[in-house]
Amino acid sequence: MLHGDNPDNSFTIVPFEKGFQFLQWIEDFVFGYYNMEDFITYYINNNSLKSISEFDMRSTMSDFVESKYPSTEQVNNVLFAIEYTDWLYQVGPDPTGLLDFTNPKATAAQDLALAYIALAGVSSPSNYLDYKSFVSN
Repeated sequence: MLHGDNPDNSFTIVPFEKGFQFLQWIEDFVFGYYNMEDFITYYINNNSLKSISEFDMRSTMSDFVESKYPSTEQVNNVLFAIEYTDWLYQVGPDPTGLLDFTNPKATAAQDLALAYIALAGVSSPSNYLDYKSFVSN
């Protein structure tokens, strides 16, 4: 947590990150870029200025898919490919394992955390000052 920041900010970013990953996965592996643009426009036009539930989101996506694809078989294939339950209820990152958001800075931060764990609170890793170079956004 950053000094002076609201603790709620560190908690609530997790669902937003998972939502981002879900939308990125749909764009990359289901809809494609241009259909995703159409979906976002459709979604905003149908849900602006209101609070929606996961069921509303599923319904909006189903309606979009039914309007975009001509055959029942295509609609069923697309809707089946979108693994709602895994994305919404499974703990952790991308349940498909197809997205890779790793980068050298994330790996360095994880390595430093593991080094602290390995030392069991007895001391700090030799590169502990690297922490100062890690930023969340």
